[in-house]
Amino acid sequence: MARAARFRDTQRASPLYGTLSSRPTTAHLAHQAPLVHLQPHASSLDRTLHSSTSSSCGRRWTSSDALPLTKDNLSTCDPDPFPMTLADAPPQNRLAIFLSMLKRCEQTYNFTDPQSQYSLKETKRRYLNDISEYVSSTRGVFNERTYVPFINMVSANIFRTLPVSSASVDCFEADDDEPNFDPAWAHLQFVYELLRKFVISSIKDSEAARACITVEFVTALVGLFKTEDTRERDYLKTILHRIYGKLMPLRGPIRKAIMDVFHRVVYEHERYSGTGELLEILGSIINGFAVPLKEEHKQLLRKGLLPLHVPSSMPIYHDQLLFCVTQFAVKDARFAAEIINTLLRHWPVTQSRKEVLLLTEIEALIEVNRPEYLEGVIGPLFRRVGKCIESPHFQVAERALFYWNNEYIVNVMMYYREVVMRAVIGPLQRNLESHWNANVLSLSANVQRMLCQMDGALFEKSRRMYEAERRDEGKVCAERARRWGAVYRMAQKRFREKHESESEGCSRHVNEGIKAEVNGTKALPVEGKGQKGALTSGRSRSLQIL
Repeated sequence: MARAARFRDTQRASPLYGTLSSRPTTAHLAHQAPLVHLQPHASSLDRTLHSSTSSSCGRRWTSSDALPLTKDNLSTCDPDPFPMTLADAPPQNRLAIFLSMLKRCEQTYNFTDPQSQYSLKETKRRYLNDISEYVSSTRGVFNERTYVPFINMVSANIFRTLPVSSASVDCFEADDDEPNFDPAWAHLQFVYELLRKFVISSIKDSEAARACITVEFVTALVGLFKTEDTRERDYLKTILHRIYGKLMPLRGPIRKAIMDVFHRVVYEHERYSGTGELLEILGSIINGFAVPLKEEHKQLLRKGLLPLHVPSSMPIYHDQLLFCVTQFAVKDARFAAEIINTLLRHWPVTQSRKEVLLLTEIEALIEVNRPEYLEGVIGPLFRRVGKCIESPHFQVAERALFYWNNEYIVNVMMYYREVVMRAVIGPLQRNLESHWNANVLSLSANVQRMLCQMDGALFEKSRRMYEAERRDEGKVCAERARRWGAVYRMAQKRFREKHESESEGCSRHVNEGIKAEVNGTKALPVEGKGQKGALTSGRSRSLQIL
């Protein structure tokens, strides 16, 4: 800022930015000459421009006077060739300075060592800040001449190799992890903010701007959701959602890229920090699907969302996944039964937290559906609920018993009361007899009372059937043991018969071989061994020799 003030005090006479008068006099240029001595770190670019201006006296500085910006140039030239802001530069020179700044901002630095190349990092940060303020305060900055350089600068900064996550794949307690921030965020924040402004202001109205956002670009954006920096994922979520809304040709590729990420999470057990953010975007997309749903939209549910219930990391993104799944059930009620069947088929019997979350999800699916659409799943569903009721994990048992606090679900149970009572009477009774948790005991007693009030006669009938089953349980076990014993004896008998037949065959073959040796003939092979053709006996060979 001190350097910028010095330039303003000298009437903005730097050769980089031109002069305020259209044709400066020789005296005025002579007045500017000491400025070179005021900048001990002036770059070769500054000195070249100053000497050319001094020699031509009245010629105005143009972009052709600047040295070409190559990678060699960027690494050797002075880190601060633009001491003034873009807003302070003459209007006729702003475009050239803007493009030069974009080119210089393509250079990236290693932030693992804070002191390494510190001055270069600070200079780039100032350039990015200047560009951001200039874009915010000036209309028409993004045009056909700046689209490609701008996207090149953005790509050079954000598309990078992300560090390997230090967290375990099986660790799904996301709230317990300390936030992991990218040390390069001082630069990345400006780049993402510029990209957000570009997407909001330019890609809708300009064909050239839309051409810069390619399939490869959005696929790479989806890949960046793997970053552990939540600030970066928030920017990516906003930008990708805007692109999806404005560029219809890219909607299919974006959904495909998101599906690819889900497949890696499910089938390759890859830890992907941004799965929740991708599901948030997908939830907004699903909300906009037209009814009836297209086949590709149905495949998004079956091949993309439902398999996400399997990984052990599911609790991290379950809230967003629940929203997406319920959106499909709202769009088409027939999906509810299919979703519930899939959840029951992949029930996590050894992961209590996932059991609690899936019970919550099933409750939400029942709430958005009509009872008649659940006929095919009501039996398996409440048999699973019955097993959860008598779970030794008290949170699972409580969550299942809380179903009776939901008025709508109670109405569904009333609709299918015969199936429900048969499924839950036994677990409730066993809870009252032997469950260790006092709260589960109290809830079980309350639920049993509600079932009795719902249909007393059916409740009593179901209870008597359960008691009869318990009395006959010993007979059933004895009958089961008798049948398994018969199977075991049959297996033993067949094994002995097979072993005896094989032993007898081997003995017969040995005896025949001994007789053949005594008689001077070669024993014939055993039938069925795959040997073909007649063998000449030993006696025949003896006759031929004689």
